[in-house]
Amino acid sequence: SARRSRRDKRRAMSDTGDAAFPEGMDGFSVEPKTVCPHLVEHTAPFHTVGKEGERVNYTAEAACADCGEATRANLCLCLRCHQVHCARDVKAHMLAHGEATGHALIANLGDLSVWCYGCDNYLDTLLIKELHPFYARLHLEVHGELPKLPTTARSGLPADGEAKAGDGVDGDDDATYELLMASAAEGGRAAGGGAGAGG
Repeated sequence: SARRSRRDKRRAMSDTGDAAFPEGMDGFSVEPKTVCPHLVEHTAPFHTVGKEGERVNYTAEAACADCGEATRANLCLCLRCHQVHCARDVKAHMLAHGEATGHALIANLGDLSVWCYGCDNYLDTLLIKELHPFYARLHLEVHGELPKLPTTARSGLPADGEAKAGDGVDGDDDATYELLMASAAEGGRAAGGGAGAGG
């Protein structure tokens, strides 16, 4: 009888077009930000070659530096120092890393979303031009191909100049942007970014 009432409720919701949440359940939508004052200070370009001359792949065999969690969907990559730690819903080691270092921007290695601790919000990886090199590199490592990015992307830096210029990705400099995108593509290929490279 309970099974039938749930089925009837789902059918009624689909008939009315209101299939978002069943009666009595609250929900919310997430609106990623398209401007972030932390983009410059809290990011550093990805490396193609590591300290020992090895090829760098940020997603293959990634694990939390603190607890060893290795499920990619549960891992985050700091976009400033490139350390990998587990997400809040595991043991929150990335949150602890952010609090200890002040590094604000992280990328989830599962869905490639970017979160800013400073803004306490997701950032729009498709519309913020400064995030494209990071997103492209990770997408290449995980999916084996560069993503299709919108041509409508623009700088995500605040118009009031709140972020410090010259210390990271400069979204207004097309030559720098193209160089970083090329580096993302080359780095992903060098790191073995073929199909299935991220596991």
